[in-house]
Amino acid sequence: MKNKEFCIFNKEYSKEDWFELANKIFEKMDIDGILGKSFPGDLNPFYFNDTAAYLIDDTFTKDEVEKEGFLRRDEAVKTDIPTGADVIEVKDLSSYQRFTFA
Repeated sequence: MKNKEFCIFNKEYSKEDWFELANKIFEKMDIDGILGKSFPGDLNPFYFNDTAAYLIDDTFTKDEVEKEGFLRRDEAVKTDIPTGADVIEVKDLSSYQRFTFA
């Protein structure tokens, strides 16, 4: 849909038709009580505790998260980083194993 105008669901409309259809959509959303609200949690494919929201506020309980329809992971995320691997901060790279910046 590059360089297109007045599109809804990947279909281009004339300016007049677009405004008419957009108004119908907004009226329906207003009647249904969903206008201006976030998508429900059950439409989110990510675990709540893997999102930026969790980084901002990690005080939500499992029950609170699931009550809103979000997924929540109980087990730790598995990684392929070996146990005991050296963790080097970026500021220390210049002194680690002859690593030099060009």
